[in-house]
Amino acid sequence: MSINYKLLAIKLGDEMKNTTSIAEIERTAGALFDFSPESFEAKGVTSSRAQLIYNWILTLAGQTMEDEKKSSLLLDFISGLGADVSKYLNFFQSREVPQDSEELQNSNKVFLVHGRDEMLKEMVGRFLGQLGLEVVILSEQANQGRTVIEKLERSSKVAFCVVLLTPDDMGRLASDNASALCPRARQNVILELGYFTGYLGRERVCALVSGQLELPSDTHGIAYVPVDQHGGWKMEVIRELKSAGLTVNLSQIFGG
Repeated sequence: MSINYKLLAIKLGDEMKNTTSIAEIERTAGALFDFSPESFEAKGVTSSRAQLIYNWILTLAGQTMEDEKKSSLLLDFISGLGADVSKYLNFFQSREVPQDSEELQNSNKVFLVHGRDEMLKEMVGRFLGQLGLEVVILSEQANQGRTVIEKLERSSKVAFCVVLLTPDDMGRLASDNASALCPRARQNVILELGYFTGYLGRERVCALVSGQLELPSDTHGIAYVPVDQHGGWKMEVIRELKSAGLTVNLSQIFGG
C-alpha cells in the first residue's frame, strides 16, 4: 500500500483548520504517537493548525514501523480530530500500477517534460544523467508515423517524471482586464503534467518551477520545486527521486 501522506495531510489540514484547535491536535497526537513532530515546509498551507497536522502526519510517514501499523495510527489520528474518515479511505486503497510493478521498481527511466527553455532542459537532463538515470525526452523519440499522443503513450513506461514549468506563454481569464496577463507554462507541458500525474501518481512527479508564473490549480500533492541560482533544487529532486524508490548515483554530483 502506497499512501500519499503529503496530499492527505494537506486535505485533512484544510478540512480541520477552522474546526479544531492547536491544543486538540496536540492532545490527539499525544494519545497516539510516541514521537515528537518534526517541521516540514508545506507550500500553500497558511494556517498554523493545518501546518501542525501536516507536521504530525509527515513525521508519522517517516517512522520505522510496519505499513499496517502506520496506516492504523493515521486512521485513528484522522478520526480523533473529528474528521469524516470516509473522505480519506481512498488514500488507503492500493492503486494498480499502470505497468508491471517489478519493472517499475527496477527502472531507472525518468521522463523529462519541457517547454521552450532549452538551456534549462539541457541542464536538468545532464543532471539526471549524472545521477545514473536514463532520461526520456519526447522530442528525441522517433516518430514512426505516430501522433504526439501516441508517442507520449509509447514513451511513458518510466519510473518518474520531471516537469519543467517555464514562463513561455502569457494568459488570463476571459473576464479579466486585457492587461492582466500572467506568465504561464505551455499548454502541452500542462497536458503532460496531468498525464503523468494520473499515470504514475503524484508521488512520482516533480515539477521544477522557473521564475514567477501561474501554476495549475487542483494539483496539491505534486512536488513544486523552484529553480534557484544556487542549485538547491538539485537536492530537492534527489529527495523526491529517492522517496519514489529510484536508485541514484551521487558520486558524479558530490564526488567520491
